[in-house]
Amino acid sequence: MTEILVEYPGRFRKIPVDPGLTIAQNLFVAGFFRGIPLCSGLGHCGLCRIRFLSVPLPRPDDVESKLFSPECLEEGWRLSCRHYPDPNTHIEVRQGAPVTPFSPSSISWEKVAIDIGTTTIKWQGTQRGQENKVHKGQCPNPQLGGGSDVMARMGLALHGYAMQDALQQAVLDWLRSFFCLVNLGEDAPEVVITGNAVMLYLLLGKPLTGLATAPYVLDYFFGEKVRIDPDVPAVYIPPLLSPFVGADISCGISHLKHLFGETIRYPFILADFGTNGEFVLALAADKFLVTSVAMGPALEGVGLSQGKMAGSGVCTSFSLTPAGILPGTGRINNGISGSGYLSLLALLHRTGVLLDDGRLRCGTTPLGRRIGRQIENDHGRSTLYFDGVNILTGQDIEEILKVKASCNYALEALFEHAGIKAHQITSVYLAGSLGEHFSSADLVELGFVPLSLQHKIHAVGNTSLAGAWDLLHDPEGKKNIKDLQKQVLSIALAGEIDFTTRFVHKMFFRYVQGH
Repeated sequence: MTEILVEYPGRFRKIPVDPGLTIAQNLFVAGFFRGIPLCSGLGHCGLCRIRFLSVPLPRPDDVESKLFSPECLEEGWRLSCRHYPDPNTHIEVRQGAPVTPFSPSSISWEKVAIDIGTTTIKWQGTQRGQENKVHKGQCPNPQLGGGSDVMARMGLALHGYAMQDALQQAVLDWLRSFFCLVNLGEDAPEVVITGNAVMLYLLLGKPLTGLATAPYVLDYFFGEKVRIDPDVPAVYIPPLLSPFVGADISCGISHLKHLFGETIRYPFILADFGTNGEFVLALAADKFLVTSVAMGPALEGVGLSQGKMAGSGVCTSFSLTPAGILPGTGRINNGISGSGYLSLLALLHRTGVLLDDGRLRCGTTPLGRRIGRQIENDHGRSTLYFDGVNILTGQDIEEILKVKASCNYALEALFEHAGIKAHQITSVYLAGSLGEHFSSADLVELGFVPLSLQHKIHAVGNTSLAGAWDLLHDPEGKKNIKDLQKQVLSIALAGEIDFTTRFVHKMFFRYVQGH
């Protein structure tokens, strides 16, 4: 067995490694980087940095040469996602060392709904004796260090049992400390756990082969009560609708029907902009088209130059002033959220500084020229600077452009299969916390959705969590949500023969019609 020596604050130990995984992946399996939003090897976030103490030092690649100063490179600093271990590897880890991440809870819960998102775990619940007071909370998904999106985590899990077990245990550790022993036995609370298919398969340790290769199939549909772990109460898991349209969407549909009742108007769109974009075209109360497409973590702020998940002090929007573009909320030195980057790109596009194909140029208006003076050539690529900080690179633009193309592609595929036009849609419901921060005008400006839908877009919050909460209070809810599986037609976009050609056709910052 190959081992490497790892030093971290106050300790050092040898850890077994798989030579086929990067050092970052091996460190995650060993308990490092839990809940840290790594960029899955893109080399953008810099959060997996380590210092090589063994010699000879590995040669830095182009990404590391841009990120680290010559002095840091000479000291041995590298990105652990860019290197593989060998028996002589000796490293130092200063950030992301194993810690005890969760304090055991002593709360006696009565009802709890939990949404295991790819990036964030969110929950709400009531305590025994305080049924009228709803407690809410959230934390980063502790699996983040194993990959920023579902594809990265599946890739790690499929590499071997130890890797899938590490991903499962990361979330189970959180659940064990959340419920603690006071919530077992006769005092066990009623619990609903929702999430996308990959998160739920990983939670229950189910084989991922059906989700990993075409033709994609579900081996487990859920919609039942299960026991995950002896130290966690039995939980109800809502049904999955297709391989990549999970219980989060079945909960979302259920919640919208519960929220609006008979006043809801068809056809409508439910869109969840996560690392895996999930889209529903509701044609009638019992007829739904669903599809999904990989979006990556850019809209979560992960993997971008100054990207950070939305939080206190983080820049979530920009404004256009006579002096140029300025932060509208938060501070740039606290990071820029996904909605902040969309706001920035939309303003650049409106002023002619950002072209449809993603290139940056000096604008033709006085204001555009003023903004253009903030653009510099950095290693052959145009980069936008603000107060000396590179806030937008060509790589950032490309990542967001891929997300835009994914959204555009999914919507047009749904419209074509249903035989309808965009203007016939009554409403577009944006689900998830991301929907709360996005501007509908920005989404239209950048071509995520067509102009005809701009004033029909409504942020509806975390419908996944809200739908799970509904199930705890509606006696008919579990039966009704189970019926959704018979009312859904799934469209598998990734399996289309000309998927790549059609996707590239939509890689422009304007809405491209036609599937």
